Amino acid sequence: RATGRQVATISTGHRQGACRLAYSRSGKVFVTTGVSSDDTVEVWGLDGVRRAKIRADTKEEGGLAGIRGVLMFPSGRRFASLGPEVGDVRLWDTGTGASAGELVLPGVREVGQLAVFPDEERLVTVTEAGLDVWEIATRRHARVMKQEGCCVIALSPDGAYLAASVGGTIHFPRVHHTSHLMLLDTKDWRVLATWDGPSFLEESFAFSPNGRLLAVGTFLPEYTIAVYSVPELIRTKGQ
Repeated sequence: RATGRQVATISTGHRQGACRLAYSRSGKVFVTTGVSSDDTVEVWGLDGVRRAKIRADTKEEGGLAGIRGVLMFPSGRRFASLGPEVGDVRLWDTGTGASAGELVLPGVREVGQLAVFPDEERLVTVTEAGLDVWEIATRRHARVMKQEGCCVIALSPDGAYLAASVGGTIHFPRVHHTSHLMLLDTKDWRVLATWDGPSFLEESFAFSPNGRLLAVGTFLPEYTIAVYSVPELIRTKGQ
């Protein structure tokens, strides 16, 4: 049961502090990344002992660019790092820090976000062209949705649904959002529901453990968290 009690203080080796972290589902292991030009990832236990330190060497023309994201697999045995380069999605072994391969999308300028299915056999990537699903073992991928401006995604805990936000346009002098949210069935990638987002810019999604609620964190202009009933969305916002 959560009590709010601090259980540990950990001093990372990131030069300018830790910027991002991701937990395993068990809550016993987590990984941290730095900011700016820090291209390292550190693996930690809740006992404060660092299990591994990984240098991802995310270089691009003009110098180091750093790690832009990290995703822990549900089992905690592997995680993925997101670098700045084309197709720069790398997989790592959490226990040893050894490389477990990389994913390369030809012709893609940038990968924006990642999500992994509960069985850890497939990975979803967001690019400037849409959504791609990867078979991790074979490195084969298929584009399941062609959609420019898709920027934030989340999979439900059982992997049945994927939530996605699509773009937005600012209209001055006041800010009026034109972003759209989508709920997709991951069996056939059919769109189950679409609706206007609560803000111009959605920053994050999170499903409840039973997958029946979807929380949406916003940035501009409201700075709010909106919570939706997934069954209600399908019933009232369905295609």
